[in-house]
Amino acid sequence: MSLSDHEKEALIALSLVRGLGPGRIRSLIDACGSARAVFAADPGRLRAIRGIGSKICGEIRQLDRAAQVRRQLNLARNVGARALAPGQAGYPPLLKETYDPPPVLWHRGAEDLTYDFPIAIVGTRRPTVAGRRNAYNLARSLGERGWTIVSGLAYGIDAAAHRGALDAGGATVAILGCGADVVYPVANRRLFDRIVERGAILSEFPMGEKPEATNFPRRNRLISGMSKGVVVVEAFEKGGGLITARFALDQNRDVFAFPGPAESVASAGSNRLIQAGEAKLILNADDVEIEFDTRNLTTGRSVVHGQDNRAQDDDPIVGILSADPQHIDAICVATGLHPAEVQIRLLRLEMNGAVSRLPGKRFYLRR
Repeated sequence: MSLSDHEKEALIALSLVRGLGPGRIRSLIDACGSARAVFAADPGRLRAIRGIGSKICGEIRQLDRAAQVRRQLNLARNVGARALAPGQAGYPPLLKETYDPPPVLWHRGAEDLTYDFPIAIVGTRRPTVAGRRNAYNLARSLGERGWTIVSGLAYGIDAAAHRGALDAGGATVAILGCGADVVYPVANRRLFDRIVERGAILSEFPMGEKPEATNFPRRNRLISGMSKGVVVVEAFEKGGGLITARFALDQNRDVFAFPGPAESVASAGSNRLIQAGEAKLILNADDVEIEFDTRNLTTGRSVVHGQDNRAQDDDPIVGILSADPQHIDAICVATGLHPAEVQIRLLRLEMNGAVSRLPGKRFYLRR
């Protein structure tokens, strides 16, 4: 998309107005015709736009537009960052399709990322040793196959996912809850620098913005929005990983989760996602690729699942399932099997890619 420098600067200015989020900015541009036209519009016209009112209109009029935009561009220039608008090269295409894509994304790092196969890997900042290992191994394996790993640069699962992708020689994207020129957490400085060199740092927040608690839920919707799916490795009953999963479900993205021990509080949230049918259980990268029906993106090799298809064909559940989803209770009645046995068989079939799960404990045959 061709965008003049003046229009991009007007978009940057709107993103700096207090009380204006992506939705209200979109309403202003739709009503006025362009971002530049917003600043030239009569105050009465702005106040009449739904969701704007006198307070936000006053903020728009009081903004020292030229000075603030100049400051942002100078800060960006100092660290090699650039501003991207939806539709421009480098703006994640899946993010553009979401309900409220940021009107401005600040980008640092590789300019040739295509985001063809982005997958988010998220979870708790306080993982178990197994959780950290699962995040690293999954990211490394997917990175070797050509996937771009998306996460939030936080301690724990996020950092392990970024490192796995980088160690695989793959691409990774960190989406921040602060300005793209702010390293947070500071202890991840070396990892931050590696991502700038080999992947990308993205943020919708102004340059120089410090990390605030309210920023991170907003950040999480971008992690899910730019990805084909979200993998929750470990998550407590409450936390950012579950927030990202909720956003993913709202955005019609696939959600996956690693199962954890029943007594592990670090897996309580991710286990609940699986139990509720909101996340598909996975154990490795093959399970992700099965769901998306992808091939090894680097070598073109088909993924080998290591399961004899004849054994799956002989399963009585395969015989009664079709492309039309069926509830697990109906499957129990049709097969005459005990519910526990049905659950075990469905899990095995799901892991081998023969069956897919939908919310509400419904299942359908994939082949």
